[in-house]
Amino acid sequence: MVDVSLSYFQQELQIDKNQLDEELIKQPATYFSVCEQHAYAMEKHDMAKDEEKRVRARIYFEAKENKDLKLTDPGTNAYIEKHPDYLAAATHTNRMAQEAATWLGLKEAFQQRSYVLKDLAQLHNSGYFTSNAVRGPVAREAVDRRHEENRDRMAAARADLNTAPTRRRLE
Repeated sequence: MVDVSLSYFQQELQIDKNQLDEELIKQPATYFSVCEQHAYAMEKHDMAKDEEKRVRARIYFEAKENKDLKLTDPGTNAYIEKHPDYLAAATHTNRMAQEAATWLGLKEAFQQRSYVLKDLAQLHNSGYFTSNAVRGPVAREAVDRRHEENRDRMAAARADLNTAPTRRRLE
C-alpha cells in the first residue's frame, strides 16, 4: 500500500460546480482510495499497538530478571511506563491512532461529498446555476422589489376598476 498524502485528498474534497460531470465520475474511485488509506492507517495503528505490547513485555521481563530491583506489581507498572523505550512506543501508537482517526474523518467527509454532488446535480438540472437564477441576498432584494412593484401596479389597477362607472344590470 502506498502512503498517500492526506493533504492531496483534502484538496480533492473541493467540488467544482462547473465540472459536476467530472466530479461525479471521479467520486467513487477517490472514495475507494480514501477507504484504502483509512484501512492502511488502521493497520499501522494495530501494528503500533502490538509493538507497544511487545516493548512492555520485554521491559517487564527485564525488570523481573533484575535482582537489584524489588518491584511490586504497581511498582513494575510505574517502572515500565517511565521507561524510555515504552514511552517511545506509546507515543508512536498515539500518533498512529490520530492518523487513523483523521483518515476516518476524511472517509466520512467523502461520503458526505457524494450526497452533496447528488444535490448539486439536482440543482443544476433545475436550472439553479443559470445566469438568471436568484443568487445571494442582493439578487433576492431585487426580486422582492420587482414583486412589490407588481403588487403596487395590480393594486392601482384594481383601484381604477373600483372608481370607474359601472353599468347596472337590467332586471
